[in-house]
Amino acid sequence: MKVDRYVRRYKCQVGDDGIHALVSVLGQTNRSVCQLDLGRNRFGSDIIPGIAYALSANVLTTLCLRGNDLRPADAAILADSLCENTSLKVLDLRNNKIADSGCVHMAKLLRNNSDLVSLDMRDNVITQQGFKELYQALCNNTTLQVLFLEVRHGVCLFVTPFS
Repeated sequence: MKVDRYVRRYKCQVGDDGIHALVSVLGQTNRSVCQLDLGRNRFGSDIIPGIAYALSANVLTTLCLRGNDLRPADAAILADSLCENTSLKVLDLRNNKIADSGCVHMAKLLRNNSDLVSLDMRDNVITQQGFKELYQALCNNTTLQVLFLEVRHGVCLFVTPFS
């Protein structure tokens, strides 16, 4: 039997209950799904701990949470769960509301996770202060290869290491 290793629930409006059930099952029994796209579902912040729990299974390699109105507190929960995660390589958080205070948590993630290779933070209401937090974290990160950040007139692409 062929197992689908990619679950895409992009903009499908399954609601908080559906997303919660999905991440609960993934956290308990997932040994095969390696890519999860939950983009543009606008679920509530109460779903984020479930997603963090699903990440503890250390199987997902790609997680897309773009366009879900994630806030700085959500970024804190995700960053904490990913600091010791060894499987996630790509994290897409674009088009949320993570802001500068959320960048502090993402910087912590970049300082502590040595497996993430791509982080997309475009369209997150980030100012120069948030960019500074991320840049300082990248100075010692040798694994992240791509960081997408929104700049006033385009995208700024950082490639690491900076040594």
